[in-house]
Amino acid sequence: MRGKINTNDSFIQKLQSDVEKYKTNPERRKELMNYQMKLDDMRYVGEKTGKEEERIDAIKKDDPTLSSIQR
Repeated sequence: MRGKINTNDSFIQKLQSDVEKYKTNPERRKELMNYQMKLDDMRYVGEKTGKEEERIDAIKKDDPTLSSIQR
């Protein structure tokens, strides 16, 4: 196949059909948008938490007396 999708395959046709059903069904679209917003929120929280942990680690490296502080 070398990077090309065989659109004649029955499995691929079924997937494309299901994707079109999701795109055209307003209730499904709403569910997918809500799901995407939840994923985005979780990613934001994870990035924020990671940055806070990086700051804490940097401060601990600068001041060895703080190394005993737990998170």
